[in-house]
Amino acid sequence: MLSSSEAAESTLAKLAPEAAEQVERVAREAFVFALDGAMLLCMVVSVVGVLASLLVAGKAPRPAQTPKPRVR
Repeated sequence: MLSSSEAAESTLAKLAPEAAEQVERVAREAFVFALDGAMLLCMVVSVVGVLASLLVAGKAPRPAQTPKPRVR
């Protein structure tokens, strides 16, 4: 319905005008609700990724330093 396909338009045309408006409103609200959930999930995954990378970066082994030879 949100894409205004011919099948959706013909189905809505068969309904009473009040019912068609209500169906369109519910479809839009469902889309916004789903998009909101998807964005929230993306944010959580991003925050977890950043925290995991900070934890791993803090525990990374440092390369061993060889002592420099003394010049006499």
